[in-house]
Amino acid sequence: MAKFKSIGADVVISPFVEIRYPQLVSIGDHVAIDFGFVLSTAAKIGNYIHIGPHVSIIGGKGARLILDDFCSIAAGVRIICRGDEHLGAGIVGALVPTKYKDRQIGEQIEIPRFAALGTNSIVMPGVTIGEGAVLGANSLLKMDAEPWTIYAGSPAKPIRLRPKETILEFAKEIGE
Repeated sequence: MAKFKSIGADVVISPFVEIRYPQLVSIGDHVAIDFGFVLSTAAKIGNYIHIGPHVSIIGGKGARLILDDFCSIAAGVRIICRGDEHLGAGIVGALVPTKYKDRQIGEQIEIPRFAALGTNSIVMPGVTIGEGAVLGANSLLKMDAEPWTIYAGSPAKPIRLRPKETILEFAKEIGE
């Protein structure tokens, strides 16, 4: 197993996972990471996290992902922590020398407590996601997501509020 910055108890990681910089990754307790997961950023993965199959999180060594406790990442999700702007300031590409490179946008994406990203959803660089927010399947999040709000569509739009009292009570009973 890769040498992580830290790793908690009850962690299951498929052998078919690519974590490019494991020394920049800390993993909490009760975490499952399914096959086909690719991570090319630094990351802090909290407690009670499930990352579904074929999830990719990109942005390079200088970017960062934070997955807070009880968040869920479904199959096929794409999270772009940092990427090229694609507006012509330079050449697009990960290996282009800095002098010639397009402007980079984003740096860190945080998926806060109780938030969930549905199957095949995409999170673009520079967005902020509120606690308990949900992004529906096949949705594209290009704007900030308000706490305890459900978003769907491409681009994602708020469709309804999510009640939080029961979820917070269950987390309290678990001891978090």
